[in-house]
Amino acid sequence: MINTLQSINFIIPGPPQPKQRPRVLRSGHSYTPKETVAYEKLTRKCFHEACGNAELTGALELKVIAYFAIPKSEKKIVKEKMLSGEIRPIKRLGDWDNIGKIVSDGLNEIAYQDDSQIVEASVSKWYSDEPRVKVILSELS
Repeated sequence: MINTLQSINFIIPGPPQPKQRPRVLRSGHSYTPKETVAYEKLTRKCFHEACGNAELTGALELKVIAYFAIPKSEKKIVKEKMLSGEIRPIKRLGDWDNIGKIVSDGLNEIAYQDDSQIVEASVSKWYSDEPRVKVILSELS
């Protein structure tokens, strides 16, 4: 039996991982990079640990909040600005759309039937001492 909830919140521990493009071999066969497959699997695992077999229906809103590690080489004053949100991650840590895509694809047929149900989405990027991704998935009325 599948439970239906109105909102689901969970954390994916570790550094945010952007979705990578499929690779094509000389033979013409394509494959998904192992890092992408592993992160989508971790997303599903974290969802199941937090929500069991819950499934959302109808129109959905997805919020993805990605927290990136502060580089160890940064000066103390810069680290403080990163933690306060004064400095945000704009370097090549992962494009916002690829971070959202890996989460939405990982939850396909798990949290919802298809990611086409997502009609509103946002991705924000921050620095933190604890790298992670917070996922908030809500049914819209």
